[in-house]
Amino acid sequence: ELSLSGGPDSTLQDFQLADPDALHDSGTVRPGGYVAADGALTEWWDASGAATCDDGSDPSSIGLEPGETVVCTFRYTKRGKILIDVVTDPSNDPQAFDLSLTGGPDGIAQNFQLADADAPHDSGTVRTGSYAAADGALTEWWNFVESTCDDGSDPSAIGLEPGETVTCTFRYLKRSRIVVVKVATPEDPQLFDFMVSGTHAESFQLDDDGDANAGMPDTWDALVDPGALTVVQADAGEAWDLTAI
Repeated sequence: ELSLSGGPDSTLQDFQLADPDALHDSGTVRPGGYVAADGALTEWWDASGAATCDDGSDPSSIGLEPGETVVCTFRYTKRGKILIDVVTDPSNDPQAFDLSLTGGPDGIAQNFQLADADAPHDSGTVRTGSYAAADGALTEWWNFVESTCDDGSDPSAIGLEPGETVTCTFRYLKRSRIVVVKVATPEDPQLFDFMVSGTHAESFQLDDDGDANAGMPDTWDALVDPGALTVVQADAGEAWDLTAI
């Protein structure tokens, strides 16, 4: 929305222009003082500095001379958006992750939570510049896999261009749980040696005597990374037979 007003004949022209449009032509007007102005902008647009006229006039005070043609230019920059998404393996897990989006010319600081099933977080229209998307601390159940942006930016340094919408995705892998329980018949303080190998490696001992043996547990319980795991019990000696796993 723009306007041209003033001059000896009190010209008043209201019009709209897009970038590809031909220049608005006032028609022949008498020399004098004129004012070119723009209207309110939508949330998507910012003025790119002050408007200029090619004769050096300020658009708010154009001094039109006899026989002169003055061209005044209004420049605008379109804002962009940043969308942040979360993807989990397994999908649709209800866990909500802490994330943030900061930076840009206005120094935004948006803190929010997202789960896999949630719609991506929408920054709203923001001015072009450099932004950073980051996640917070994870619970013991989750491993961070990667974070990427579809324009090739690193999430810690998103270069938002005019009119661009960038989607950054944070991916997480849920850990698994493995439980080893020792059952002896009859209950006995005998210690049994176990070893776990693969995506998790650990050795431990279990008994099954009602915790009479210095509190030694009869159950081992751990969160482990998904993948191939092997649980082995060492030979317990000739006094014991392995009857079932």
